[in-house]
Amino acid sequence: MRASVVTALVSAFVLASVGAGSVVEAAPWTATGEGGVQIDWSAGRHAPAPAVARTASRRAAELQARARLAKAVRALPLAGGGTVGAAIDKDEAAKGRLADEIERAPVVESDLLTDGSSRVTIALGIEAARQALSGARAVASDEQPVTWIVEARRATPAVGWAVEVGGARWVGPTLWVRERGAVPPGGVEARATSATGGVLAVSGPTAPPPAGALVVVVVPEK
Repeated sequence: MRASVVTALVSAFVLASVGAGSVVEAAPWTATGEGGVQIDWSAGRHAPAPAVARTASRRAAELQARARLAKAVRALPLAGGGTVGAAIDKDEAAKGRLADEIERAPVVESDLLTDGSSRVTIALGIEAARQALSGARAVASDEQPVTWIVEARRATPAVGWAVEVGGARWVGPTLWVRERGAVPPGGVEARATSATGGVLAVSGPTAPPPAGALVVVVVPEK
């Protein structure tokens, strides 16, 4: 990264200056750099401490990671067609909500590498992208969470799939897996009879999932 390279060069210069002895005590060697910035080649003592350099390196890595995360989220496909980015660009409020989510996304791993650079991993739930577009779900405080297991052989992962039962639709957090596990206590099993236009038409249950449900869509390997 650019910041870590600069830090390495400054550190090497400081070590050379400190060892120069009489050179450091001589008249300052100054020059004017780009944009009128004053450069004092003899003022090595003002170089950043190692802890400051590490902090700058980590911050640079985090900024790059958030920029890459934003780009990746924008490229996510929407269930009804298009991408998250194309939809976000049509709604300033949604764009602001997504920017806030990316800014608040937690750093789940951070490593300082041997060359002085940093590597960070930032995680953002895909549900955050859906809520940025459509807003948060309203869930009753006394509602018990329930998991739906929906087998759908023709669906593909995307943001914003709806589950339709008897003409009523639900949209919420959705996980995608290749192999199904056991149905949790209180869970519901269902089968998608069609997957078109961003809607999974489901048979089996008589009503759509409750607002606070989690839907696990099982798409077996072909």
